[in-house]
Amino acid sequence: MINNKILEMYNSLTDLQKKTDLILPIRVSYTIIRNINMLQPIIEDIDKMRLSILEKYGKQKSAEDNRVEYEIAKENLETVGAQLTDLLSVDTPFEPVTIALEDIDNCTLTIEEVNKLYCIIKNSEG
Repeated sequence: MINNKILEMYNSLTDLQKKTDLILPIRVSYTIIRNINMLQPIIEDIDKMRLSILEKYGKQKSAEDNRVEYEIAKENLETVGAQLTDLLSVDTPFEPVTIALEDIDNCTLTIEEVNKLYCIIKNSEG
């Protein structure tokens, strides 16, 4: 699975995990948590590589909320963009734990929630 899809899956599943009003069957909830836990080390590796690219070509500056931002010189923008694009296109071995569509048959879900679950539904092509 390419890193871009891994990031999308992780963000979708963590968004669902944060929804306190969403009640899912235990199998679905467990599958969400299991996938998040398996994705976490991959996400950390992607982030470390992203930071190393930014540190190599950028100048660190402080931002609001104790965040760190990097200022990239114009002559390095194309290189940084290309390297970040390459990072997102790397194929990383990952096989998600899946659920069957029937596992959510009796759930009342919004289209957005189903879309976020799509990546772990068996035979979905997400």
